[in-house]
Amino acid sequence: MHRRHDRPRGRSTRALAIATAVALPGSFLAITQAPAAAAPLPAAYSADAHGDIVGLDVDLLSLDLAGVAVGHSRSTVESSVEAGTSTANAANLDGTLLGTGLTLDEQSTVAPPSDDPAAEDLLAVDLSPVVTVGAITGDTRAAFEEDLGTCVRADADGDRVLSDARTTLAGLSLTSLPGLGTLADVTASETRTRTFLDDDGAGSSDVVSRITTTVGDISLLGGAVTVDVTSPVVLEARSD
Repeated sequence: MHRRHDRPRGRSTRALAIATAVALPGSFLAITQAPAAAAPLPAAYSADAHGDIVGLDVDLLSLDLAGVAVGHSRSTVESSVEAGTSTANAANLDGTLLGTGLTLDEQSTVAPPSDDPAAEDLLAVDLSPVVTVGAITGDTRAAFEEDLGTCVRADADGDRVLSDARTTLAGLSLTSLPGLGTLADVTASETRTRTFLDDDGAGSSDVVSRITTTVGDISLLGGAVTVDVTSPVVLEARSD
């Protein structure tokens, strides 16, 4: 299933009180599996991976954006002995949006049947004039077979990917202040969440939930301080 939210036309610019903070990245994952003695084979399993690129704490006059995240990915899978579903979601925003004036836009894919739609541009996030948010793209795929006796095909790494969501942010900048320059500037970054089965070569599989976040170069105070993140941040949970 591929769902797009309606895109509103026109958005007013609001003055911002100076109270802005950025944190990156944010992520959460969980894996649960029934005890081997309690369930017949194949045993039921579930996995959930959730990642955000940038977390904002912004005070827009009377508008509070605390807890809103820009660039969101989530991948889940839920099986039973008889059936199951996989879901992959890539969104421009995450968090509580009620009363913020911001609009959620997402690409969401659910299996079965297995589906892999093309990547697409998501609705821009307007936090001007204090925060400038670059273009956001989402790319999702989900795989699950109606018949649990039919396995999802393994990829080149030997993983049977069940849900995969990749969200890319072209960049983000905080406002300039006299004498300080741009408070913070983050170049292109992305977060990717995946749930998959990793065959152990002995006839069974580990259930894996993984988040990989690639953070671009960070410049603070008009370039006075720079941070180079040389390798992706990876968080993984695994259950056998």
